[in-house]
Amino acid sequence: MPLRLEIGPKDLEKKQVLSVRRDTGVKNPLAMDNLTSSVSDLLDTIQADMFNRAKDVYDSRLKEVTKWEDVVPTLDNKNIVVLPWCEEVACEEDIKKRSEGKYVVFELSYLCSFADLSSE
Repeated sequence: MPLRLEIGPKDLEKKQVLSVRRDTGVKNPLAMDNLTSSVSDLLDTIQADMFNRAKDVYDSRLKEVTKWEDVVPTLDNKNIVVLPWCEEVACEEDIKKRSEGKYVVFELSYLCSFADLSSE
């Protein structure tokens, strides 16, 4: 659960609860009279923030590589390699063999083609 709600005697007097985001540690009071909508909105915000952070990390690890000698070192640095290929099974098999089976090759045709790289 990405959210913790705390309630104590003073919170009851103030008709509020204290929300604590587990992803950031940020604490905020929420009024009890609209708690359902406040929690729902806060959960939506947390989900969007977590998604955006994950997407930023993913995007920062996408590396375009055009020389074979750069492929394995780029993968070793925990990156995702985007490289052109001929869209033939033989090329995919060659990549698997040249990487010594160290990395899994995912449906390369869906990741990138020569046309994709030349259009950017």
